[in-house]
Order: sequence, then structure tokens, then C-alpha cells
Amino acid sequence: MRKILVTAVLAGAFWLGGSLPVWACSCAGSGPPVHFDHADAVFVASLENRRDPNGDQTIISSADPIDYEMYVESVQKGDVAEQVVVRSARNGASCGFTFVRGIRYQIFARQDGDRFLTSLCEGTAVLGAQVYEPNGSDGPARTGLSGEVGPPPGEAPGRAKPLAGAVAGLLIAGLGVALARAARRSVS
Repeated sequence: MRKILVTAVLAGAFWLGGSLPVWACSCAGSGPPVHFDHADAVFVASLENRRDPNGDQTIISSADPIDYEMYVESVQKGDVAEQVVVRSARNGASCGFTFVRGIRYQIFARQDGDRFLTSLCEGTAVLGAQVYEPNGSDGPARTGLSGEVGPPPGEAPGRAKPLAGAVAGLLIAGLGVALARAARRSVS
């Protein structure tokens, strides 16, 4: 009886308290040379505008697309215009890459009609100390980074749900202890 009660209390606590974000994206490890070879286009760009094609929906998915209008600074591979649209999944749970205004990126992308597609697994990254050059002469980035790194407004994970789950888990644990004591008293 006691084992069943403990199991039920723990299962309830995990069920209610287990509402923290879980990242489902998993990319096989490969470096810039592989990403470069597989990409249709590689370019350095910064975010001009963000469009959410499903922004008016009440139910959203981490896999929903987000369109980023990018200003292209330089091109390392492919035919890339000065301004392009790069599409990615809504967030990292579905391998989506989130672009933030004021930051430069080296984007490894696949062509999809009149836009490009990228993800966390394509090799796209914040442009830091180096730009990948296919001839092996990785060079310093030409300007530094500015702006804040973080998800777009409304995308930040909330704290209320995990807190509510923790409180509910403590209440269930307390109920389990009370039931166990009551069971012991009725046996004696």
C-alpha cells in the first residue's frame, strides 16, 4: 500500500510540476565546411523585420514558420539579393533559428522559391569573432555585435506555470504524507 501511495504521489508531482520547457531539436554535429557544402547560399545579414504568418491564430506550434526580412551585407555563396526573406521554425524546440534586431549573422540557407530556409542545424550563427570562408582563410568579423540577444516579444518562457506546478506538487506530497499517517493510525 505504501509503495503504491508513494508512486502515485511522485507521479502526480512530476505530472503537475513537469511543465518546464523541453527542447526537442537535435542536430548531428558537423562544422562550417559541411554546412557550406550543403547550403544553396551563405551570406552575412542582419534583421530588418520579422513577420509571423500565423500570428493571428489562437493555437501555435513551435514548428510554425516565421519570416525574417534580412538586409544582406556580403555573400560567400549563391545568388543572394541585397534584401531577402529567410524562413525558420518559430523556436528552437523545432530547430528554428530566432533572429534578433541589431545582431549580424552568417546564414547558411537552402533556396525555397523566392525565399531561403534555415534552422539551428544548417550552421547559421551569430557573427562573432570570425566569418567562415570556404578557402580556409577564416577572417575577423568586420564589425562588433550590438543589441540584446533573446527571444522576440511574447516568446519568452513564463515562470507562472512551473511555479504553479511546484506548488501543486508540494500539495500532492503533503496529501500523500497525510494519507500515509492516516493509514498507519487505522492499522494500529
